[in-house]
Amino acid sequence: MAAAAVWSAATADSGGNPRLVLDTDLGRLTLELAADAAPRTVSRVVALAAGGAYDGSVVCESRAGGFVVLGCLPETLPGEAPKAVPSPAGWPDEIDPRALGLDRRPLGGPREIDLLWQLEIYPRYLELLERGEPVPPGLAGLIARLRAEGTAATRILLGKSRLWYLHAIGFDYPLRGSGLPVRRGSVATASVWPGEADARILIALTDLPERDGRATVYGHVASGWPALAAIAAAPVDKDHRPREPIRIRSAAPIAATAVANGTVRDPGGS
Repeated sequence: MAAAAVWSAATADSGGNPRLVLDTDLGRLTLELAADAAPRTVSRVVALAAGGAYDGSVVCESRAGGFVVLGCLPETLPGEAPKAVPSPAGWPDEIDPRALGLDRRPLGGPREIDLLWQLEIYPRYLELLERGEPVPPGLAGLIARLRAEGTAATRILLGKSRLWYLHAIGFDYPLRGSGLPVRRGSVATASVWPGEADARILIALTDLPERDGRATVYGHVASGWPALAAIAAAPVDKDHRPREPIRIRSAAPIAATAVANGTVRDPGGS
């Protein structure tokens, strides 16, 4: 079925949500997609799956007790970061930060803020410079304060909200989309930086509040926890990539009408 037809059918009945069935080397996952919360993201994922983009892709990253990420190309050179399956550019950040309470959620105490500077703010600034990409004004301002005031500048983050910080590093939230938090079983985009979402599928194995406001949550695990446990238990290298590739053999979208009417057929025939 053509991708457009799949999505048309998937959104035709508000009585159910479309689903995505992933048959992996280690078992089957069924994801229920929240088309009402993140329609643009769900539309893209469904269209990619219907077009076979995920078939033959591999698990990108696996962090036991944290999350797994699926949907990377299998052809990765040694030392090269996994690449997401090809997809149109410009994935939307469909996130409603105020629905998540991020305007009321503090960044944390001095230790947490020190870690932000060491592990996020300055490394992100250097990364953008190296890539020749624009530095968000808020991030540039933080770096300027650091250079002018030294370590005393780190205190400017004390008392700030998580939303303030996310605005500073470049999130502008043009679309008031998903107000769903990243909790155990959530299906979300994998990137934690503004404008860098892609076709990779992150599945949370535990609550991940640090990703709230940074990832679009567009579904949850309907079934397949044994398969997820097997993926998470597979040996990984120092970069958290499975030592032996774990493939997505097929990815089949199921229209919302079929889910609502109870006429879902097993795509794998087993």
